[in-house]
Amino acid sequence: MVNETMTILQMNAIKTLTIREALDARRSRWFWVFTLVFVILAVTISFLGMAGLGEIGVAGFARTTASLLNLVVFIVPMMGLLLGSLS
Repeated sequence: MVNETMTILQMNAIKTLTIREALDARRSRWFWVFTLVFVILAVTISFLGMAGLGEIGVAGFARTTASLLNLVVFIVPMMGLLLGSLS
């Protein structure tokens, strides 16, 4: 019974901290800068994904997903490091 109560209290604390950090991050202008850069790069990658085949247009799901995974590998850790150092 005591362990269940402690687990519930710990989960409530984690939930509270997560919400607080998300709200703080959204107030940061760096969050919005990274979001805008990510959106621009994602749309560009999706649109130019067919350029290697000699066509310009929106690429298929598989090609776009593979390209976006490479983008996420670089952008998300940089965003996390910057927002973590500023908080």
